[in-house]
Amino acid sequence: MSHTIELIENGKVIKTRFHGETQPDEIQSVMSKNLEMAKRHQTSLFLVDCTELKDETSYVFENYEVGVMLAEMQKQLPARLKDALILPRSEKAAENLRFFETVTLNRGMDVRTFEKETDALAWLLNR
Repeated sequence: MSHTIELIENGKVIKTRFHGETQPDEIQSVMSKNLEMAKRHQTSLFLVDCTELKDETSYVFENYEVGVMLAEMQKQLPARLKDALILPRSEKAAENLRFFETVTLNRGMDVRTFEKETDALAWLLNR
């Protein structure tokens, strides 16, 4: 898996773009980088572009574990986390991400999936 991380919207939003297949340990590493950036720039808004994600395997346990990691991350942020996820083109990967959304919502987190980046940003920025 490869990824990029950047600040957008005048430093209000941390955008992460995933490419290829992912593993939970890689996701944990990316989440740690995002947390450090969030603390440094005093933001808790995240846009995660999974359009190019190619996760074709359903990992219920791993989705749960990443949800637990996100809950722990939320405790360290300057404000309540809002995480907008752009769905992958792959239907199986999109199904997995929708399940992840359900896991995080059940943990009381503000995470939503979107088809388009414009809709995701509008939700994040309350436009």
